[in-house]
Amino acid sequence: MKFKCDPKDLNKALEIASKALSEKTKIAGYDGVKISTEGKYVIVTAASGEMYIEKKIQANILVDGNVFIKPTEIKNLLSQLKDNESVEIEKIGNELFIYYGHSTGSYAVSMGLAESIPYINFETKGDEFIIKEGDFKDGVEKTAFCVSTEDNRKALKGLFFEIKDKILTFVAIDGARVAIAKKPIITDIDKGSFLIPGRIIDDISKIFEKASNDPLKISIYKNYIVINRDNTNILINLIDEKYLDYAKFTMGGSQTVAVIDKKEMITVLNRVFTVSQKALQNYISIEAKDDMFKITSKTAESSIDDYVPVKIEGKEILIGFNSRYLKESIDRINEDFFKIEFNGPMSPISIKPISGDDYVYVLMPLKVMNK
Repeated sequence: MKFKCDPKDLNKALEIASKALSEKTKIAGYDGVKISTEGKYVIVTAASGEMYIEKKIQANILVDGNVFIKPTEIKNLLSQLKDNESVEIEKIGNELFIYYGHSTGSYAVSMGLAESIPYINFETKGDEFIIKEGDFKDGVEKTAFCVSTEDNRKALKGLFFEIKDKILTFVAIDGARVAIAKKPIITDIDKGSFLIPGRIIDDISKIFEKASNDPLKISIYKNYIVINRDNTNILINLIDEKYLDYAKFTMGGSQTVAVIDKKEMITVLNRVFTVSQKALQNYISIEAKDDMFKITSKTAESSIDDYVPVKIEGKEILIGFNSRYLKESIDRINEDFFKIEFNGPMSPISIKPISGDDYVYVLMPLKVMNK
């Protein structure tokens, strides 16, 4: 095998394909990447028991072939060659040589393992829809943090996607909170749903650009999905479990509605967190009255009272929360203002945009501690 390519392109392809690898795996074939040639392309591929990633880059192919390598050291070298227009890659025996300028790097290859990574035909059609790259990334970022990591229910360790009325809804539940985001899509599918392991999709979303309007094509099959973008195919095996009826968590009215400045709320939560991080369940209380939130936390060694001006409609309320859960939700809001709907001191709250339903965070309260 021998080819010439842009080192930045190859480094990016190795970085993307490596998302399929687990640092803990000891299984041969699942601990490295395959580099192969096809026509005018170099194809970088990696696989695990949960996903398969293939990234194509344009190259000048001199000799066809393939090789299986551990990518870390090669990525480290390529990342330092940003000013080099091209590199030449050549496999000789059990070594892979990288020629750049008058210099050479050589790396051991794993003989016979290239064939351990299967070939997948991505021409097979599934149920397809298209979503903007930035919308997909934002939807995942708004919800995946809420995927359960400890719950014994396998379904709650996944990020749930549901298609209805040309809207893709992202849902995550961890027992104490719910995160929901909605994004428009282009599709002929009337409805559909799938459940992806949360830690995988959160990591995969880092490949994408939040400001991009480029299309992602997502194809749904019985046991897996394929995400396609810019000569990249990402196959992810689905969780075969029934998801919870998340709609029931968003029902109900409100006795109190507060409109809040995000920047001011985060500033105060950061200050309060200096105390609440040492409290049981990161406890804080919020007293809402007279167009003000009084936010309090107390431990055996310290205490804090801080204030956020808000606009309140409805009854006064005193309610307790896990400050980390509250802050993690508010951190992911992109708008300057949002609202919180309260329905009593022991009822869940809903964090929502001022208008519309692009997202909602539902948080279970904590029992109010004695002052």
